[in-house]
Amino acid sequence: MLNRKKLTVLPLAATLAVATAQVTKDPVLMTIDGAPVYKSEFEYVYHKNNSQSVEKKSLNEYVDMFVNFKLKVLDAKREGYDEKPQYLKEFESYRSQLASPYLVDSRAKGKLLEEACNRSSKRRAVSHILIMPSHKDSMGRTPKQLIDDIYTQLEKGADFAELAARHSDDYSRMRGGYIGYASVFSMVYPFENAMYDTPVGKYSKPFETRFGYHIVRVSDEQPNEFLLRASQISLNGMETEVYNRLDSIKHAVEKGADFNKLAARYTQNTFNGTRDGRLPWTRANSQTLPMDVVNAIFSLSKNGEMKIIQVPTGWCLLHRDRSNLDLPCDSLKDDFERQIQGSDRYAGVSDSYFANLRDRYSFSLDSAALFEFEPLTRLDQDITPIGTEFKKMNKALYRSDDETYPQSDFFGTFEYELRGYRAYKEGSLEEEIARKYKTLKNDSDFVLTTFDEYIDKIYRERAYKDLENSNPDFHNLLQEYSDGLLLFSISEKKIWDVGNRGSLFFEKYFQENRSRYRLDHEMFDGIVVTCKKEKTKRQIDKLYDQIGNQPVDTIFAIIKKEFAEDIKAKDVRIYHNMYDKGSNTAVDHFVYKTNDKYNAPKENPYVAVYGKMTTQPTKASQVRGQVVADYQKQIEDDWLKELHQKYVVKIDEDVLKTIK
Repeated sequence: MLNRKKLTVLPLAATLAVATAQVTKDPVLMTIDGAPVYKSEFEYVYHKNNSQSVEKKSLNEYVDMFVNFKLKVLDAKREGYDEKPQYLKEFESYRSQLASPYLVDSRAKGKLLEEACNRSSKRRAVSHILIMPSHKDSMGRTPKQLIDDIYTQLEKGADFAELAARHSDDYSRMRGGYIGYASVFSMVYPFENAMYDTPVGKYSKPFETRFGYHIVRVSDEQPNEFLLRASQISLNGMETEVYNRLDSIKHAVEKGADFNKLAARYTQNTFNGTRDGRLPWTRANSQTLPMDVVNAIFSLSKNGEMKIIQVPTGWCLLHRDRSNLDLPCDSLKDDFERQIQGSDRYAGVSDSYFANLRDRYSFSLDSAALFEFEPLTRLDQDITPIGTEFKKMNKALYRSDDETYPQSDFFGTFEYELRGYRAYKEGSLEEEIARKYKTLKNDSDFVLTTFDEYIDKIYRERAYKDLENSNPDFHNLLQEYSDGLLLFSISEKKIWDVGNRGSLFFEKYFQENRSRYRLDHEMFDGIVVTCKKEKTKRQIDKLYDQIGNQPVDTIFAIIKKEFAEDIKAKDVRIYHNMYDKGSNTAVDHFVYKTNDKYNAPKENPYVAVYGKMTTQPTKASQVRGQVVADYQKQIEDDWLKELHQKYVVKIDEDVLKTIK
């Protein structure tokens, strides 16, 4: 029930000061079933959606829409949609992705930026040998054993190219493993590390990437010019004299004239640059300039070099100004930061941040209390929550921000993980699941690893909550995504899934509401009759003269009853349908007049057509989309009516008036 009376201030004196401060900072705009909705959340959604909408909504209109939206989300929570595995998986994935730019170790990020800057100035010619995890060796060696054996052969003086051609699983084996020149961000991070850490003329030790095991050889190093800036002067016309004019300008620049001043005077096209001919910084694969211009720029080997090229409009004189090698690293910081965030190395920045959370939250552990869990790993030990051992486990386990947490807080997680660990020890666990336990050295290692994962999860969750509380943009985006997931899930079940119901269901609904539907163009609602005898046709014509003013489906029923088909004689065939042009040759001939050469069926040569042109459909299938949409709308309206009766909504009009 929508109630727009002013909200009552909490009467408890002890909470009055806190409540007042909260209202002043971010006042409660409304409560839905007692849960507060703050002004900031509504303003964020209102301004965002209203700015993107073609049809602007008034504030009061949007309040009603927002309330309906929140009621559906609340109903989804009441029905447990926020606890379903699919929701939790999608929400966690989005939250992690959204938080990644904020929850980073600034020092680790700074090291990556410095590393990228240092590496960016050089590109390296590399070859490699790749042994994929699926590699089948004729001698029965595992991929790791094979790559180690190849390395041993290299150490003994074997030829790298020959070994690559014989063993490598990469297409580059056809060229002795040669890949070409590569630079920072062009390879997966472990490969890049090996590529830059290996001296020119040497090969690396074996290393692993997600593709398999590698050995890299570096054969050359060159300056890496990946970003160039040029200026241009373009003149329209393909004539030789136009080319000669540019050639004269080129000679003037070679003698000391200012290229950009001449460009400001003569150029007739800017190519997305400025009037004085300066083009934007560009990469070799850039699409900000015509491709022939980009290729020509990167063919200039040094600053100050010039070239005349032909372009669709005429001729163009290019002048190379600078490369990324002329820029301080700080000027490329934003570009490097974007590439780092999009690369596989960025996970380390985030992992480093979470690894330091224990220090941030002043974590300390009582190891003796933790390893009291170790005896419970024995297969003969009872671990049920009501067991004797559990009742005794009430010691302080760890401290965080001067608060103590007992062993019992950890027991639920420990018990859950222990079931899998015990199944692994018994040999009854599937290989895929057992993999996580194979790296454990002993029972103590299991206890410590399980506790570490438990604490990391707690602190990761706390970091997300701290970010959510301190960053309004993050909070609003997260809230919006969560609400959207819940709304989609519950709407799919309550509203959209009805579209999958059978045709008989919608036919019934259509017939009950037939008057509201219209076709988008006129069609012939008609009856086609074919008769073996002319006498029969005359009888049907006579009957139609008597009943022709009735609805077509009624006429069809009467004719069908009076002239029931004789299966053996096949004297009469009667059809009723909605006919468009081209759907029936008899209707095309007698009604639409588009079939002058109509040939009646030989077995039933006497044909009659009755009916009328109309925009009124006769079956749900003719307007199924509208019928389904209307039925879904009816369900939604009934649902909203139920929600308004089920949950109390109160809106503070004074706070609402402050929204602009």
